[in-house]
Amino acid sequence: MGGEHDAEMAGLGNRREGFDRGWRDLGEEACPAGALTGKATYGAAGELVAVTPANAIIGHGRIDGRKVSVEADDFTIRSGSSESIISEKWLFAERMALELKMPLIRLVDTAGGSIRLLEQQQQTKIPGYPTWPVFQLLGSVPVVGVALGACAGLGAIKIAISHFSVMVREKSQVFAAGPPVVKQGLNQDVTKEELGGYKIHSRQSGAVDNEAENEEEALAEVRRFLSYLPRNIWELPTRSPPQDDPERREDMLNDSIPRDRRKVYNVRRLRAAVLDKGSIFEIGRNHGGSTVAALCRIDGYAVGVMANDPLVAGGAMTRAAAQGDRKALRTPGIAFSLGRAIQRPGRHRSARHAPDPLRLGRRRL
Repeated sequence: MGGEHDAEMAGLGNRREGFDRGWRDLGEEACPAGALTGKATYGAAGELVAVTPANAIIGHGRIDGRKVSVEADDFTIRSGSSESIISEKWLFAERMALELKMPLIRLVDTAGGSIRLLEQQQQTKIPGYPTWPVFQLLGSVPVVGVALGACAGLGAIKIAISHFSVMVREKSQVFAAGPPVVKQGLNQDVTKEELGGYKIHSRQSGAVDNEAENEEEALAEVRRFLSYLPRNIWELPTRSPPQDDPERREDMLNDSIPRDRRKVYNVRRLRAAVLDKGSIFEIGRNHGGSTVAALCRIDGYAVGVMANDPLVAGGAMTRAAAQGDRKALRTPGIAFSLGRAIQRPGRHRSARHAPDPLRLGRRRL
């Protein structure tokens, strides 16, 4: 960490406690790595003057007995910007997840790039990080992104390019660049929340799947998401001890769907009657609307369930729903069977569902 002084100067007392708690909660038997990584400053005679630690913290631990790789940003050192980072450190954590075939968790809280980095390296980051196996990871192991603060530049990419992402309401934002850049380029005054808060990304663009009230809730969602998945595509998901009677029958199923096709029904109530009680973990609830996607269990076995919600746009295929479908279909491809309940009248297009540049940009990546 950057130390008590740096944390106090940045006003990050609560966030620092949250970060420490997050590392401990996410990793049983947590084992940080690369603690000595940093940049040294030398005097005129070659003597060591100071050492600035890298603002990336990596390591591995266990969640429910399964090993995971964890990387996190330390906002107390140069606001987590790439100026003080040593990219080989966080890249090591990602490559380790790929080589050891274990889930990867990113705890993101970074100010993004810095002009000083260009001065130091005399080059830009374009075309990128040639040793970052980002797409190999997505095709091999579960990847989770957690936005714990402002996530700019590379931090936004780490959140967007994942199988599951969650952000904390009113505390985290995701954007390519912050309000000062918008002011300089467009002469518009916007807040971080207006630019990339939870109302933008979990409810409009769909760049982030879920939103959480606080850090504890966000980390709990990470643990629950991973509980449905195997460690990698070469394994099967773990079956949990059944908490529900497999012979249970709900009488409401007899008349849950009206015979009159002009009448709607509650697909979430229907879903709860079929699946194990308490096992439903919904993804992207606030985006997509007419499509409902969730990870669930049947007799303890993990399954993915998608359904159309006739209460929203009659269950029609809107642009947002199509984008939600696309991502939901890819996640079960890593792990398990997918069930689908379909009653769809067709496609729906309106100004409300016009193409969103942020979401389309992520899709291009």
